[in-house]
Amino acid sequence: MLPMLLESIFIRISRLTEASVKDGYKNLTLGSLVHQLRLRNELEKAYEVERRFLELQKTTRSIREDHRHQRYAHPNFDVGTNAKKLPAVPLAGIQEATKEIENLMTYASNSSLHWKADSQGNLKSLALSLKNYYELRLAKK
Repeated sequence: MLPMLLESIFIRISRLTEASVKDGYKNLTLGSLVHQLRLRNELEKAYEVERRFLELQKTTRSIREDHRHQRYAHPNFDVGTNAKKLPAVPLAGIQEATKEIENLMTYASNSSLHWKADSQGNLKSLALSLKNYYELRLAKK
């Protein structure tokens, strides 16, 4: 069950942190918030959200570029046969990513309201649930 849970977590974090425009296609990501803020002429906030988003992309690079890309989206033969090992993503890295996601959404929205960005579920609830889950796991150690 744990591999399926990690796959779901990695895919959701990847989707949230992908570029908002890639190859001419618009993606619904946290980067989309920057564009929406600019359209509303909230330029200072847009700048800060963009800065935070770029930091979040750095934090989640291995999840997005290594794991999502090579294991789930475009399965790499060597990864699938364990001939190639992907970099480990420590529990603290997942915790940091979910905390940064929650903080970015809260800052961008000026509230603690939930963001429902797609049909797959409430993204802020996901971030909070993941944060709570990992806090419980750490507390047991």
